[in-house]
Amino acid sequence: PHPVAHRLLEPPPASLASHFGKMLRLATRPTRVMAVCRAPLMRAVNTRADVSAAQQMPQQYRDNAEGKLLQHLSKVAAKCFREGKLDESNEMYHALVKARRDRHGDRHPLTLRAVGALSGVAQERGDHQLAESLAREASSTSRELLGVMHPDSLQQLSNLASVLSSQGKLGEAEHAAREAVEGFKLVFGESDRQFIEAKLLLERCKQSSSLSPSP
Repeated sequence: PHPVAHRLLEPPPASLASHFGKMLRLATRPTRVMAVCRAPLMRAVNTRADVSAAQQMPQQYRDNAEGKLLQHLSKVAAKCFREGKLDESNEMYHALVKARRDRHGDRHPLTLRAVGALSGVAQERGDHQLAESLAREASSTSRELLGVMHPDSLQQLSNLASVLSSQGKLGEAEHAAREAVEGFKLVFGESDRQFIEAKLLLERCKQSSSLSPSP
């Protein structure tokens, strides 16, 4: 391969991708993962320094390197979210959404997944308006782009139902959750985790609706 590409795609242990990969595998040491990896990873995504500095590098190698970098960012952002590190996760998902929009455009499955993930983070951080806006974007665009029965579309619809339910918009949330349940049942069956989670969400929406005062 091109010498510059070789340096980026198979970097020495001290460089970003290799070092981050090792840290990511240390699942029992999440604090160490964040301390070592977050700052250089964010700098690399925000500046594209590690994937586009050499203008003479062939496009295919730049694309490969940047794609791997964004995959790493997505993994560590999700890890932070699961561990309740909302500020770190929010920062990373904002960077990921921006990078995905720049790289793929607004109507690409990878962009929409990042938008949906950011919606979940925004909801947990109490930014309800942003959460709903992003969830609606991810759901409606996925359905237009991939079809209503695509797994991504069903997951985005379930995410939207969760956001709406958290905001007390129970009627719309219940409708979206029911559609997601029916879709997951047809696509994956009743033993699938996504079907089970969507069904539990639907039950919570129905229960909340029954407890809410009538208008």
